[in-house]
Amino acid sequence: MLDCRETRPLATAEVLDELAWRLEEAVAVPPQKLPANVVSMNSVVRLVDDSASRELVCTVVYPAEMDLVDKGVSVLGPIGAALVGNEVGDLVEWWDGENPGRWRIAEIVRQPEQDGDFYR
Repeated sequence: MLDCRETRPLATAEVLDELAWRLEEAVAVPPQKLPANVVSMNSVVRLVDDSASRELVCTVVYPAEMDLVDKGVSVLGPIGAALVGNEVGDLVEWWDGENPGRWRIAEIVRQPEQDGDFYR
């Protein structure tokens, strides 16, 4: 999927490299066994920037769903790529081209797998 022509304009080479590395390092588990503290696709995540007392709530989505979800972040964008596969408590970093982001995953507000939504 990461080398598909259709995805190239949607993500930078750095983001695609990050996702490729994550996929290589990942351990595949059935969705029913995914731990509740792991960020998956369509997870609603609360992030905290402790240094600036800021909070951000976002949903990790596929690019085609960006406009369908409130505060959606694409898995092919810097934030989504940094989040997917990480756990509550992890510090995630990304570069959006203008500003570095360094946030702690404070909470997974909703993880589809915990609701029995395994294949969305």
